[in-house]
Amino acid sequence: MYHIQKLCSQALWLHQGTVQAYGDVFDVTQDYLAYHERKQHELHGPAFDPNYAGEAYRVVRAKVQGEEGELPRYLSVGSDLELEADVYSPDGRIPVLGVGLVRADGSGLFGTSSQVDQAKAERIDDQRYRFRLRFLSLPLIPANYLVRLHAMDPEGLRLFDTVERSVVVRGVVRFLGSVEFDRAWE
Repeated sequence: MYHIQKLCSQALWLHQGTVQAYGDVFDVTQDYLAYHERKQHELHGPAFDPNYAGEAYRVVRAKVQGEEGELPRYLSVGSDLELEADVYSPDGRIPVLGVGLVRADGSGLFGTSSQVDQAKAERIDDQRYRFRLRFLSLPLIPANYLVRLHAMDPEGLRLFDTVERSVVVRGVVRFLGSVEFDRAWE
């Protein structure tokens, strides 16, 4: 893709004889790469049940960039990433929310939890807690990524539920990898 991005300003992606995407070379090649990454890694995300009242900790609502739903959220390079999740607690104790960022093929990039960061949850009712997390000036290069939200017990030892949401980072860059590092050539 590097050579296509370097040599072209427009691109056409044909898939099974039909136009899948046409336009700016960076948008088209990023969509093409994301498609192939998704083919190699099946996306699994449980359907939400906002009225869930079972015996396990569970993510019952998730927002990415202020929006619910499973459609990918689009970000520009260097944008903030805003997450919000409601977690059900069967015993009313404050659960732990784990958060991971991975490439669409499942390669891990970063993981943390409300326990590690000593974040406070907002109590919504006797058994639901809301967590909010903002990643500032995300250094990801253009590609398709997944946000994984993990409902865990209050001790942060047992994982009960995982929800995945897609995030697509857009922008014009020609270097490779997943993360842009600050650098200085000397």
